[in-house]
Amino acid sequence: GERLLGAVVLEFGDTVTSEIVAIPGMTVHVLDDVVEEVYPHEARKVRGKVAS
Repeated sequence: GERLLGAVVLEFGDTVTSEIVAIPGMTVHVLDDVVEEVYPHEARKVRGKVAS
């Protein structure tokens, strides 16, 4: 799939429609540098699998 930064707009009526829209001002943040602070237990599990 295509990588997009934005939001999904859902419209509910007789049917449901969805649209992916860009949001001006949003920026991409890579968590690689802080992943151990955010998810310490999961980061150790993943790093252990990569090392083996």
